[in-house]
Amino acid sequence: MANFKHLFEKTSGLPKSSESFWTSLFALYVLHLGRTNGMIKVWERLDSDKAPYYGPRKGSSSLDLSGLKFEDVSVEPKAHATACYFKLVAGLSAEDSGFEPDLVLWRPPSGSSGPTYLFVENKITQKLQQNQMQNYPRLVKSLNKKGTKAEFLLLMSVGSNEVDRQARILKTQLGPCFGLLLWEDILRGMSRSGLVLPGIDFQQLDKFTEDLDMDAA
Repeated sequence: MANFKHLFEKTSGLPKSSESFWTSLFALYVLHLGRTNGMIKVWERLDSDKAPYYGPRKGSSSLDLSGLKFEDVSVEPKAHATACYFKLVAGLSAEDSGFEPDLVLWRPPSGSSGPTYLFVENKITQKLQQNQMQNYPRLVKSLNKKGTKAEFLLLMSVGSNEVDRQARILKTQLGPCFGLLLWEDILRGMSRSGLVLPGIDFQQLDKFTEDLDMDAA
């Protein structure tokens, strides 16, 4: 059995420990889904010490990316730019918003809900830093309190034990405003969605998704 963390730690012809590379790959995938009216499953850490450890997030188990455009996606925005923007739209201080998410997605109003900001943090082989554990909950809570809907989505592998422990803490802090995106599930989606990128054979990477069948339900 294997998971995506094994891919990140081995030589496979792809940058194995480059968060920037994998974040950019994910950004290309969500833009592809925006064009093809696709969706991504959102998971949550179950309160269990035995498999399965992950299940669909209660209340909102999918992210509809229909119509997502290039201007709705920001990859690794600089802290200063993020702070200035959220000071403008929500009156947030630099302390609340002055750090660098890996990816920010903007989703338009839906039904009775206003626009939503989705902050995605991609973790490959490292766990979240302590300031990230503090800043993401503070940012999301601040925005929601000021009437701007926001969520924090952690992009991780089912093999990342240290990140898994942090996911439990973040779920307690943020509740339904926190969700998980599992790399193993994302890779399968890339393979099945018709995404084509030169130099990457997604089907050849399927072996690194095997643990998903045991760890998530």
